[in-house]
Amino acid sequence: MSGGKTYCGENGVSTVRIADGGKIQFLPCSLSVNGTSVSRGQIPFLLYSVAEQEEKTMVSGVQDNIYG
Repeated sequence: MSGGKTYCGENGVSTVRIADGGKIQFLPCSLSVNGTSVSRGQIPFLLYSVAEQEEKTMVSGVQDNIYG
């Protein structure tokens, strides 16, 4: 594989808050055998999307009773 020079991060955080109030959490993986961890390594990029939340509107009906 070939490409440009890359850098490795140190002292990373396991949870990142994103603009919409959500969070991205990084977890340890037992498959990592090259010295990377939650706090040390590199991520080329992170792509995520935020689904819009549907607004649930509750409509209450009124029943008219006519006694005659």
